[in-house]
Amino acid sequence: MKRYHVSEWEAEQLFVYMLHGNFALNRSLGWVQSDEWYRAQALIQRLVAPCGF
Repeated sequence: MKRYHVSEWEAEQLFVYMLHGNFALNRSLGWVQSDEWYRAQALIQRLVAPCGF
């Protein structure tokens, strides 16, 4: 919360979004840690990586 300057409520909302997004992605990939799964995880990590915050 300090790092991104968000309130507790905002942090909770982001967590819920990320949780459901990950759930949907894992479900669409059949819950298997395949090459596609690792590729998607790498994409997500690049997307949510801090950009100078």
